[in-house]
Amino acid sequence: MGRNRLWGAGAPFFAAVLVGVLGAAPAPGAEPQEFSPTAEARQLVLAPRAVRPTVRPEVAPKVDRLVYAVVREGQEVGTHRVEFASDGNRLTVRVSTDIAVRFLSLTVYRFHHKAEEVWVDGRLVNLTSRTDDDGKPRVVELRADGDRLRGAYNGKPLDFPASILPATLWHPASMRQSLLLDTVKGRPLKISIADRGDETIALANDRIATRRFSISGQLVRDVWYGPDGFIVQARFRAKDGSHVTLLRR
Repeated sequence: MGRNRLWGAGAPFFAAVLVGVLGAAPAPGAEPQEFSPTAEARQLVLAPRAVRPTVRPEVAPKVDRLVYAVVREGQEVGTHRVEFASDGNRLTVRVSTDIAVRFLSLTVYRFHHKAEEVWVDGRLVNLTSRTDDDGKPRVVELRADGDRLRGAYNGKPLDFPASILPATLWHPASMRQSLLLDTVKGRPLKISIADRGDETIALANDRIATRRFSISGQLVRDVWYGPDGFIVQARFRAKDGSHVTLLRR
């Protein structure tokens, strides 16, 4: 049995986890929105779509790190981490994912990803990602240039509006977007988002009140945001039909 049949969809599996969100341009005269995780968690789909998302570093995430177990069909296969570091008006967000899928005693798929977002005065000014996708290197580099983010994916030019949001999905405005950017391959994905309302889920022997959203279109997944405005659970299917879940630790 070949390794592709054993795993089925290695690259698409994590392309679904690690993407970016492309937001709309700001409405004329619109004031930047402050980042307030708890408030945003209650109003994720209520704010006008045309308001350009922003993060104020001085009220940036009140956690230093988010850690998730990556579970495939009940078996933990890796870890996904999001780390925050503030320095004055500068916020740096570092993302890392490490995966090893095994069959019997063999490792049939490996995935290693690191990305860094740099925000200054609430605007994304730099995004880089480097991925080892089972031996295939993937590099995305984007830098602010006026009202654009320009750069390259594996040497091929990229050009996006400066309102782009990397969809590690820590930013609460993520659920108000209609286009995602795959930060592994630097490609846009058209999506629709449905607010499924409040839902209580069991996690780590506890019951947590969440707000559930469903993403459909060129990317399909369900995400559950907790009271602090951060994802506590995400779920989708890989191309081989297996169920994949991210669980916050």
